[in-house]
Amino acid sequence: MTKTIKNIIKNNTPVYFISPHLDDALFSAGGLISYLSDKVPVTVINIFTKTHAGPQSLSQLAFLRQSGFKDPIVLQKVRIQEDKRAFSFFPHVKVVNLGFTDALWREKIYPTYRWHISRGQVSEKDLETLIQVRKRLLNIINAPSSLIFCPMAVGNHVDHVIVRDLCAQTFTNVYYWEDFPYIFKFSVDPKFVQLLNPKKLVVSLNHSQKINSISQYTSQVKAIFKGNLSNIPKLESFYHSSPVKQLSVTVTVPAHNESQNIAKFLDDLLNHFPSPHYKLQKILVYSDGSTDDTDKIVRGFSDPRIDLISSQKRHGRTHANNVLLSRSDSDVTLLMDADIRVFDPFFLSQITRPFVNESADLVSCPIRHLPPTNWLEKTLSVGMAGKNRVFESFNGGDNALSCHGPVRALSRRLAKAIHFPNSGGEDKFTYVFAKLHGFKYTFVSSTRIYYRLPKTLADHWKQSWRYFNSGRKITNNNFNPPWYLYFFSGFWEFIKSPIYAVLYLMLVSFTFLRSQLLPQTNVSSRWDMVVSSKSLTK
Repeated sequence: MTKTIKNIIKNNTPVYFISPHLDDALFSAGGLISYLSDKVPVTVINIFTKTHAGPQSLSQLAFLRQSGFKDPIVLQKVRIQEDKRAFSFFPHVKVVNLGFTDALWREKIYPTYRWHISRGQVSEKDLETLIQVRKRLLNIINAPSSLIFCPMAVGNHVDHVIVRDLCAQTFTNVYYWEDFPYIFKFSVDPKFVQLLNPKKLVVSLNHSQKINSISQYTSQVKAIFKGNLSNIPKLESFYHSSPVKQLSVTVTVPAHNESQNIAKFLDDLLNHFPSPHYKLQKILVYSDGSTDDTDKIVRGFSDPRIDLISSQKRHGRTHANNVLLSRSDSDVTLLMDADIRVFDPFFLSQITRPFVNESADLVSCPIRHLPPTNWLEKTLSVGMAGKNRVFESFNGGDNALSCHGPVRALSRRLAKAIHFPNSGGEDKFTYVFAKLHGFKYTFVSSTRIYYRLPKTLADHWKQSWRYFNSGRKITNNNFNPPWYLYFFSGFWEFIKSPIYAVLYLMLVSFTFLRSQLLPQTNVSSRWDMVVSSKSLTK
């Protein structure tokens, strides 16, 4: 018995095993649950324990066939009874079923198992599920001394990823188990382990009791183990990251005539869920010569964390960012645009997580456009989908084009070292500067922010001219994805939307030629503002 287990028993620590589905906790940590069950308060919380009737998808039918059932409601009732029998071996364990719908039956969000559920990418359409699960967990787990066990999400099942990320963002003392039987086929996510910098706990406890308990899951034992439980290993492995110092965070916002959206953006930030890993220290808004109601709106917020720096003269985005960085002394400083929306209430927790163990100095995340409202937005959306696929896949997301201007998080040491020149393309400059000076970049794919595509050709031409004459000159082929990735990604978009793909190709070709025919001038950070993308209502 390890020192960790002895301390749990000595301190009578309440222990919670957060299980995505009815059998996950016992499959992966059944020996430990058995051992602790009559020594300390043990609670098992099963999250996704519900299905629904009605027409079944191919993935649902395959799962039902594998389990030997035709009706999902009947199957779930059987599984709940199996779970009760399994835990009857441990009468002191409290079992709570939260009744959220299994991902396989959230088919409007995750249509297939292979291409959606097993990819481990939590859909933005599933955010309400995360919010409600977190709320229920906090209603049950309210003792600061509690110890949490949850999945590492080996195998990337999206329900396991949801539970893992919720526990990581919500609780301080968490152990992550190696998901069984997924660990037989898949390895532990190295990126998540890097974030944790964990200590590994390996135990071999009450194996026979675990086997007896698991044998009660008749519907799953037959499908998963072919009726043979002898292959279940005696060792159970867990990863633990010790509680770390809470990061201080400052969000900085350069703003020029942003009255249409800045109130919504600030509300998004203030409505974030708190996390033990970070504390939002300040939101600094630099009003860069605004002539609309931007200053008035920002001053209207009573939250003491919001500070306004108002300049009567417009100096430009890079000057604003330099001033903002000089005013921040937080562990993490975010450079964010005012014309974006942050719907994910876990965004700040996700974007700052890589800084916890100093595994990153610069972090960015995916940016997504809001649903298009006219033909131009629909056309541009096809191009953005193709480009985003390239940006986020090339080199694991570690490239100049995944470092997005609207959202960049900098460590204190990078924030103090960098100084932006008065030119366009300062988002790419951030990445190149970091790489050339030995700073570490991380692309976080588990959260995202939203923006509005331009609604008029005039605004699109403004943006494109700026791109063709600034950011591309800062980077080189060592930092950019190769051309053939764009080709294959574009071809896939053509298969999905041939008309809009052709329109996009024509539009971008014309825009490129137009930018080359116009006089070549240096791009300043005081460019003409795009106005049609400032209204951001989801």
